[in-house]
Amino acid sequence: MPSKIDQYTCIKTLGSGISAKVKLATDPQGQYVALKVFNKSNPQNTVQAMKTLQDEVNAYMTLKH
Repeated sequence: MPSKIDQYTCIKTLGSGISAKVKLATDPQGQYVALKVFNKSNPQNTVQAMKTLQDEVNAYMTLKH
């Protein structure tokens, strides 16, 4: 059964790592998107890991794709 994250409907997990999972989802218009789900409360996440995540988010926000 698909789950929801905000307005996105998750279909399946595409991959996972130590601190995040990437999910295939659809947006409200039915377009496929990839969601990176990062657990901020994971005790393995260091200050540097959080900084790296913020840098990654900032880079993605500049893309026009």
